[in-house]
Amino acid sequence: MRIAFIYCILIILFTNCQSNEYSYADYDEYYREYYTEMYSTTVMGSVKLYKLEQEFMQILKKSTIELQKQINMIQIYLKYFKRPKCSNQNECKKYVAKPLNAFRLMRRIHQDWPQWLKLIKSGNEADYIKQLENEIVPKLPESHDMLEMLKNLHRVETTYGIRVHDYANGKMPKTQSNWTLTVRDCVTMGNYGYQIHDYQRAGMWYQYALNQRPEVNGESYKQMLGDPLDHARLKYAQTILIHAEVHRNEPALAMQEIRDEVEQVLSEVDAKSINDLVNDRLHQSVTEFELNDNQTTVYNRYKHRWAHMSGCRGMFRQHTNLVCRYNFTTSPFLQLAPMKLEEISLDPYIVQYHDVLSDNEIEDLKREGIKGTMINGWTSLKSSNATENESRTIVARVAIMSPSLEIVQRINRRIIDMTGFNIEESKTIQLAAFSVGGFFMPHYDYLYDRLLDTDVLKKLGDRVASVIFYAGDVTEGGATNFPRNQLVVQPKKGSALFWYNKFDDGSPDPRSLHSICPVVVGSRWTITKWIHQDSQMFLQPCSLQPSSST
Repeated sequence: MRIAFIYCILIILFTNCQSNEYSYADYDEYYREYYTEMYSTTVMGSVKLYKLEQEFMQILKKSTIELQKQINMIQIYLKYFKRPKCSNQNECKKYVAKPLNAFRLMRRIHQDWPQWLKLIKSGNEADYIKQLENEIVPKLPESHDMLEMLKNLHRVETTYGIRVHDYANGKMPKTQSNWTLTVRDCVTMGNYGYQIHDYQRAGMWYQYALNQRPEVNGESYKQMLGDPLDHARLKYAQTILIHAEVHRNEPALAMQEIRDEVEQVLSEVDAKSINDLVNDRLHQSVTEFELNDNQTTVYNRYKHRWAHMSGCRGMFRQHTNLVCRYNFTTSPFLQLAPMKLEEISLDPYIVQYHDVLSDNEIEDLKREGIKGTMINGWTSLKSSNATENESRTIVARVAIMSPSLEIVQRINRRIIDMTGFNIEESKTIQLAAFSVGGFFMPHYDYLYDRLLDTDVLKKLGDRVASVIFYAGDVTEGGATNFPRNQLVVQPKKGSALFWYNKFDDGSPDPRSLHSICPVVVGSRWTITKWIHQDSQMFLQPCSLQPSSST
């Protein structure tokens, strides 16, 4: 009876459904409408909802823990990264003028910040993220910026012979910085030395990095930035073997051949053997890298530039028999306002004028130079030879200052008073800014045979003399070096250096060879004027080249 009743009810229900005006599109819709449990309709449904929320909260907790780890990591990094605030531009300049500060800044932005950027961008569409991507990221330094910074630091290190331990701890030849290099910084320096085949310096940097205590919160950094020592032990082992092989076989094998051979051998050796080799060297009080870091070895490696390096290192004897005096005679104006002149050398003639540029004039020049177009000054023109281009590097930012500027006209009048030369046909001057590592290798200002390749200069004649104004003091480095005369002139704000490039008969004077020592701390601002020969036709003496100078 009960079964029959249920059957009748089902028939009624089915009949009602079929006759209903609302028809379902398909069975699934129908099923959802009727068979999906509604949490709001029963107590049990609410209980299930409660449990579901509990599961969701557990997931959120896990997510919060991970996010908190990331927040903690960022807070630790920001605390470690703490640096003095620059309340004005001069304070900022003072901070980045120190080589370690400039290098660490470049390395962090180039290597570390992209990793932090990935972290904060992850799943985040906030406005400040979009601002970061649109306004900040396009301005980040590229790989060539990092490469130039490493070139500059390596140049300072090798030119002045700074020990790795001292360099890493901010000890320069004459100044001491409070900032030190991290393990990541040291490994980056080692990697650059390895890249340019300076295995001795690379080995010392790897050795120093591997001997350092673990960084505070180092494990947190590793999670985000990776382990800086991941490949350092292998690289250190490679430098040990390459360095030993170079000293044993030089010059029988090319450097690249030795490197390829060593890398092949170590790729077939087990990790324990490599670790044993590394640990053995790390425990030695003095390694072969340091034993070979003596003057003889350095001379053999850099003999083509040893005179330049000797001058920069302060190895030339001091000249004490020269005098300072006032120059009244070069122009009529000097009889009213004589200039202070210091004799640097009488043969060849090199003098330094003092207090010939005021602070206001210097600021005017810098302002005009920065406002105009300053370009990169390279060591040489780009060549079709790829090998030659590898050695090209940026040495300064330069600007050609127009003679229409009132400040340039004043400086030109001063050059006439100092030198007695005619500069009517070439009134432009060159403003240059050398930062940390900025330099110039030994060179001549005269062009001689090269003059034929330059149409403009053929009309002006060769560079008979040179004048360099120092538009600022340099904390350390940046000296003008005359290696053949064993003379070094330190930059002094407001002074000007003047010398001849040619003899009176127009032949080049090889003693005018000069260079610029790398800037160690600070910046080197200069104004350069080359005085051309053709305008001096009625001013230059007709005497012959002295026999003693040939």
